[in-house]
Amino acid sequence: MSLAGSREAATGPTGRRRLLHYEPPTGWLNDPNGLVHHDGEWHLCYQHHPASSDWGPMHWGHAVSTDLTTWTDLPIALHPDEHGAVYSGSGVVDRHGTAGFGEGALVAIYTQFTPTSQVQSIAGSVDRGRTWQVHDANPVLPQPAGLVDFRDPKVCWYDDGRGGGHWVMVLAAGGDARFYVSRDLVAWEPAGVFAPEPGRPYGVWETPDLFPLPVDGGDPWWVLSAGAAEHGPAGGSATRYWTGTFDGDAFVAYGSSRWADHGADFYAAQSWSDVPDGRRVWVAWMSNWAYAAHVPARAARGQMTLPRQLRLVAAGSGRPALAQRPVDELDARLGRPEVMTMGRGVALDHHAARVTVRSSGSGRAVVDVASGTGGARIVLDVGEATLSVRRTDGAGVGHQFAGTHVAPLARSGAVDIDVWIDHASIEVFADSGRVCVTDLVPDLAAGGRVVVTVTGEGDAELRTVAADDAP
Repeated sequence: MSLAGSREAATGPTGRRRLLHYEPPTGWLNDPNGLVHHDGEWHLCYQHHPASSDWGPMHWGHAVSTDLTTWTDLPIALHPDEHGAVYSGSGVVDRHGTAGFGEGALVAIYTQFTPTSQVQSIAGSVDRGRTWQVHDANPVLPQPAGLVDFRDPKVCWYDDGRGGGHWVMVLAAGGDARFYVSRDLVAWEPAGVFAPEPGRPYGVWETPDLFPLPVDGGDPWWVLSAGAAEHGPAGGSATRYWTGTFDGDAFVAYGSSRWADHGADFYAAQSWSDVPDGRRVWVAWMSNWAYAAHVPARAARGQMTLPRQLRLVAAGSGRPALAQRPVDELDARLGRPEVMTMGRGVALDHHAARVTVRSSGSGRAVVDVASGTGGARIVLDVGEATLSVRRTDGAGVGHQFAGTHVAPLARSGAVDIDVWIDHASIEVFADSGRVCVTDLVPDLAAGGRVVVTVTGEGDAELRTVAADDAP
């Protein structure tokens, strides 16, 4: 095996980094990659062009956290080599050393891209992800004949319930998901194919994920998610998911796909493997391919969403649906709750806060988030059974950035909304996380105060980032 090169972590950018969201110290960021929990650390790798804030030759940037709220940047994990640039993929703990790196090694599984090929490779680390070795057998999975798109491997361990199991890889293959199985992460055999929508109505698939979740704490169903390159609910790219069964070889969906988020900026969602407390936690790239290259940049361009805890809840259709909420660890970053007076604005000096609104069960509740150049309006309309976010384009992104993004609510009556505000973004969770809307709002990073005002029926509570956490 050969040693993958590494570079020292870049210094931080001038100006403020996001308070609650991960962004790189410099350069370009898109999809989260290689998410794995190991030895008390949450590893977050990501698609990264270190030389520019524009997309370019892809590397894996790397950061770790002990609490999912504060992050330490590490040297770049993976660099392009003779097999191609390093595209998206996943990470696992190889507890028995099946791939040959050693017992308990971290193993990254990723696509390598050239203009003529998309192949899958692996690399391993035995020093807690600080250095990585690429495997001598790379690429471990060549591109099948006739497939143009073949990328973004998500690998998990499938427990057969009889004391055995095998590794499973799911890949995005144009408008399908392809499954492969392995005993050692090196030799892979084809298994099932999931192809629910002939003709690719949502464009090329990307960044699949596969995991089981209990329904309301009971028996588990399986969730398969994928990035949709086109025609998301707010335009451009978005993330879809299906619920169904998986037998270790093939996934069967019950019904059509749903949107994981109805905003414009929740893409390429990936979950962490090997989480010790059994939670399923994922994070997404907070941007959209329709305008990602035009979002204002300082030293870096691109950020992640808040990490979210997932659960499955019963739905009226008879098949369960995802519910999401920010991880519990984020509460430690917030100050004490304060009651907000309806109709009276509160100025945020540090532009990071959580606003919780509990509606009275009728009428509307409105949260206005305004900066000197623009902002956003969040409307919970109980009568119409909708949640909407309208954002302006004071930052000059263009490309149909401004607009109103609407999500349907599944129930009427009293509904809660939980709004998380950071320097350049808003994430809204309604009806205990059954409905989510995630939107970039670059105006909020332009400097000066941001004013939050709640009007309508119900009561509201504000929690801001503790003063000693502000940069």
